[in-house]
Amino acid sequence: YSRAQTHARLVEGISRAAREGEPFGLVRVALGGLPESGRARREALEACGATLRRSIRRADIGGRWGADVLVALLPQTGATSSVVADRLEATLRAAGEGAGAALVPVARTLWYPEHGPRVRDLTARLDAP
Repeated sequence: YSRAQTHARLVEGISRAAREGEPFGLVRVALGGLPESGRARREALEACGATLRRSIRRADIGGRWGADVLVALLPQTGATSSVVADRLEATLRAAGEGAGAALVPVARTLWYPEHGPRVRDLTARLDAP
């Protein structure tokens, strides 16, 4: 998903979580060590996105958030999203090593409602470096 599509899924997910009184987790993965530009960078980002999507549950959503940032949206997951973050870091690092790249993924977790009662609160935290 693009950032706009990912944002739309985030809005839907938070709305559903608020209605149902459930947590909603987010994992932000900043990708360091990507090729600087061109085809190699695009292919590396596509490979990382595919790896992220294979590494999360069917109910979860993986997408782009920034130039070198991916996110995983995790319905019905609160503080345990940190377990997913650790797994994603390890999986992406291993995928980079397998492709001969020195990929340095850095994951950070957030969850609704603890880190913000509104979508804009969570997106501001996702946008923070």
